[in-house]
Amino acid sequence: MSAQEKPLVTFGLIAYQQEKFIREAIVGAFAQTYSPLQIILSDDGSPDKTFKIMQEMASQYQGPHQIVLNCNKPNLGIGGHINQVMSLASGEFVVIAAGDDISQAERTDVLVRKWMEMGRGALSIHTTVRQIDESGRDLGIRKPALKSDGFLPEGIIGASHGWSTKLFELFGKLEPELMIEDQAIGFRALISDGLYFIDQPLVEYRIGGFSASSPTKKDDCKNRRWYRWIVLTRQHLLDVNKPPVADLTLSKRLEVRIKDYELLQELACTKYPLLLLWVNRASVTLFLIKRSLNYVFPRIFRITQAVRWHFK
Repeated sequence: MSAQEKPLVTFGLIAYQQEKFIREAIVGAFAQTYSPLQIILSDDGSPDKTFKIMQEMASQYQGPHQIVLNCNKPNLGIGGHINQVMSLASGEFVVIAAGDDISQAERTDVLVRKWMEMGRGALSIHTTVRQIDESGRDLGIRKPALKSDGFLPEGIIGASHGWSTKLFELFGKLEPELMIEDQAIGFRALISDGLYFIDQPLVEYRIGGFSASSPTKKDDCKNRRWYRWIVLTRQHLLDVNKPPVADLTLSKRLEVRIKDYELLQELACTKYPLLLLWVNRASVTLFLIKRSLNYVFPRIFRITQAVRWHFK
């Protein structure tokens, strides 16, 4: 790929309250071998010194990359933070990084080469990662769980993710309250036939670090697990109803899933779960039956097949 053929790419480093690790993350960003490269150092209104360190290191940088600084005030949460970075991105492809992880120098180059090989049709690319602990000790390679629950992608490691700006041109901004952005963006690419995987660890993925963005400001109950999945599934529903990929069957399944999650959230939040279970006994029974059909029976079938194969 000649210099004339190389498109401008954006490397977005997003952080929240990560002063302990942000220097290593920025060193990894500045070391990227790909050019031309725009690097966005974006902090989601951290109360610590995260953004101050970003400013300090940006002022000292003398390399070839274009540096853009951003600090959200007030903080936006993960979905809003990604939207803000996308509004600042000038590149055709965006490589995202968290403030407690370390990107290998060749990371952007490898992702962009794959994207170019696919005729720029790869709307989203993710990879394996090398896990490290808080002190940087190697914990081994982690591969994403390349499976599906029937219609939704699972296991994309957000810290390894890069995507074409076309995804946001096609589907628009993410919901501001979204907390699982990697699954949302991966789903967009999947339903557009543009999700790809590279089996190469390009990121040192820190276990025990902190979120790259603050949680959205909802009460404690809504920040529980089910609320996260409700917002994600609503995002999926919005995306699957967009004209380029509209799918009525999938849309109906997502609507049912949202109702299931809302019931589970209500059960988790109520002070009277047994009463709620009695009132919603029909819905709960139906939900449990669906869970059995979707998860238990397929697993029994796979185990049975494995046993038969073993004793052939």
